[in-house]
Amino acid sequence: MARDSATNPVTVQVNAGSVTVQENGTNAISPGAEYPFNLPNGVSVTSGSGILHYDKLGRTTPTVISLNGGEASITVEASGYAY
Repeated sequence: MARDSATNPVTVQVNAGSVTVQENGTNAISPGAEYPFNLPNGVSVTSGSGILHYDKLGRTTPTVISLNGGEASITVEASGYAY
């Protein structure tokens, strides 16, 4: 996520049924992944939806994204590290 630009070009938008990664307002392209990425049938985001803005060092606002009522979660730290 780190960039050499002083701007804030990377955002990750999490919706109930999809995830979109954009760079400078354009959907990112990655080998094996196309954005927006639609979650599989039966999987949905139940909390933590919204937009994560990453700075040039890859830092963002910490959050927890829950899937299907807390059965699984993704923790995003302020450093940008997600697990």
